[in-house]
Amino acid sequence: MNDLEIVKLILMYTFWASIACFFFLGVIVRVVIDYIMFFSSWFNQESHEISLQKNVSEAITYEGEHKERVMAKALLRMAREIDLLREKSK
Repeated sequence: MNDLEIVKLILMYTFWASIACFFFLGVIVRVVIDYIMFFSSWFNQESHEISLQKNVSEAITYEGEHKERVMAKALLRMAREIDLLREKSK
């Protein structure tokens, strides 16, 4: 091997190594950001989300005369909340 071939090999190696390093750095940064967003979302709950969970759990455990109506109201509230979340995410 002459000097020109060695220089070409070094340049090719550094090129592909730098691309791989930037890729893995991007993956690591994305994972860290996702972890931060996931765990911080636990502490950013608003009160209406908690009441929605409360309404659904109360409807499931309801043992009265009109259980179907109570379940329908809870499902309707849940559907409205899902629609609001979709609108917020746009």
